[in-house]
Amino acid sequence: MLELGTGNFCFPFSIFLTVFCRFDPTTAWSGGKDSTTVLHLIKQEFGKVIIPVVFIDTSVKFPEIYAFRDKLAKEWNLNLIIIKNENALKEIEIAKDKKECCYLLKTLPLRQIIEKNGWQALITAVRWDEQEARKNEVYISPRENPPHFKNPSHFAL
Repeated sequence: MLELGTGNFCFPFSIFLTVFCRFDPTTAWSGGKDSTTVLHLIKQEFGKVIIPVVFIDTSVKFPEIYAFRDKLAKEWNLNLIIIKNENALKEIEIAKDKKECCYLLKTLPLRQIIEKNGWQALITAVRWDEQEARKNEVYISPRENPPHFKNPSHFAL
């Protein structure tokens, strides 16, 4: 496998081609710099973003993020899918229990939209230097049943 920093500028594109040829993917976009870079790389390689783009709306982003999301979605003609767990927002106190909050506002709606659409891969903008747990991630990282994929019957979308 190619290593980052070797001067091979085709590296991200070979990963995208592998994913696009093997799977039916989508990508998650937060409106931040890392996930926007992923969208840019896809657009640069294929002329446009050729896969659905999922935006998880937790209702607590800065207004500028929402404005940027809408502007870029229009300019780049994104197939933007905005997901929001309205039921959970009515029931929980944001960030009181961080694990429950992230699960209900991010993981659960993302899992449901992936299952609903039958996507086989999720392209994310994970940086290895952000968390200790991410340092050993590989480029294509299979997930069978991650522990954060719980299955509560309440808070369904």
